[in-house]
Amino acid sequence: MKRVVCILLAAAMSLSLSPTVSAVKPAASSGCKSISKLSPTEITELLHEKDGSVPSKLYSEVPDLSAFKAGILSQETQQTLLDRLNAIRRLAGLPAAKLNESASDLAQHAASLMAITGEVTHRPAQPSNVPDSFFLKAKAGARSNMSGGRQLSEAIDVLTNDSGLNNLTTVGHRRWQLSAELGTVGFGYAESNTRYRRYTAVNSRDQSNPVSDYDFIAWPASGYFPADHNFFTTKTPWTVSLNYYRYMTPDISKVKVTLIRGNDGKKWTFSGGNYQVTETGAYFNIDTHNYGDAGAIIFRPDGISEYEGTYTVRIDGLQKRTANGKSGEAKVSIEYQVTFFNTTECEKEITARLGQAFKDVPPTAWYYPYVQRMCEPG
Repeated sequence: MKRVVCILLAAAMSLSLSPTVSAVKPAASSGCKSISKLSPTEITELLHEKDGSVPSKLYSEVPDLSAFKAGILSQETQQTLLDRLNAIRRLAGLPAAKLNESASDLAQHAASLMAITGEVTHRPAQPSNVPDSFFLKAKAGARSNMSGGRQLSEAIDVLTNDSGLNNLTTVGHRRWQLSAELGTVGFGYAESNTRYRRYTAVNSRDQSNPVSDYDFIAWPASGYFPADHNFFTTKTPWTVSLNYYRYMTPDISKVKVTLIRGNDGKKWTFSGGNYQVTETGAYFNIDTHNYGDAGAIIFRPDGISEYEGTYTVRIDGLQKRTANGKSGEAKVSIEYQVTFFNTTECEKEITARLGQAFKDVPPTAWYYPYVQRMCEPG
């Protein structure tokens, strides 16, 4: 039976809930220190409200690929995608990004070129029939995160998941979207009868928002974390990106990662660099390329059919960066915890508890969320 960790403070309703999962123990916290961690209920509400479902009117200007007109995604569509991205960033403890019209224009040209050629590449070649003015924008936009074959509503989650064989060694898409310094983003989408049919570009390489109040960015993030969304599955690699100004670039020959499952004490240890790139199974790497950050520690345990309960992550063999930019001699460690829960079960429990107190408030009522919010703090 799944363990539900939705804890509703319902004193005013004369209800009491005993959490079936112990609270997360004090440990290091991923993400910005100024951004508070969310409860299971808050996470469930956030992901439900910002679910990425795009409006029926995708475009304010529909692309005409035969005439090499890229088109423009509607403001509502772009805002929906931004909201989903920012919901994921909020889970990671990161500030919200903003829309940028120029970034969206480049992303839309990149998506349209992919739809024309059927190729998903950051280094597109110019087809002989494509005008220079169109191609130059598409080429600039091709530096975006790119996806082929996915529904637009799935794209943000899939790029955050980043578990494809071509992405496992770097997890670059995620690192761009979860960069602490990401300031603005743009979105593009086009369809055609070419190879992948659906093409998405997320222009997320802007680094105009300097953020420094964090030690590391983790995915899954520390604290409570949903285990039933496409942005993290059993095939998904874990990542830890260190704050460059606080830590030296990690050395794969010196770093060891230990992952411990709280339910049964199962332990995974990751070190060295001789892991095979496969769709599933154990994996470990440290990538030092600049994909939104200076590098990432990447690991994935094997033998997990479902994430549930609390996992403890310990990373040994790190070095702090001193004020003069050099490393300290002493090795340091990071330890943090992730407690997984199921948002679907959480929604059911919220509905059931609310229904016990207010039987005349159906979940479909427009005022349901307001009654729910009143009930939780009692």
